[in-house]
Amino acid sequence: MTDAPETPAAAPPQAEAPKQSNGTALAGLIVGVISLVCALLSCIMCIVPVAIALGGVGLVLSIIGMVVAKNRGGAGAGLAKGGLICSILGIVLPILFWILATAGCAVVSHYAQQATQPASRPSGM
Repeated sequence: MTDAPETPAAAPPQAEAPKQSNGTALAGLIVGVISLVCALLSCIMCIVPVAIALGGVGLVLSIIGMVVAKNRGGAGAGLAKGGLICSILGIVLPILFWILATAGCAVVSHYAQQATQPASRPSGM
């Protein structure tokens, strides 16, 4: 009989440690998306304060989520960045819509006032 050298059995594959989830980053993204939806609806409905408040909450949660992601080696950094972008848009867009609506009302009011005043006639004829 031949003596063959024994080969060691292959070690079972090591299970990869599950990545830690970043709940704060996910919450920031969800609140940021809701604030963005409210911001887009603010041109139709008067929910500007709601959109701005939700954008502020989403901004804070996203910043905390970015810090947590940095400490955990990047887990949830993309969620936090997405939440940050949506939250900033959720704050800026309703303010921009409000400014444009106010300026539009002022222009319409000016032209309506001019249309209701009688035209002045040149004197001296």
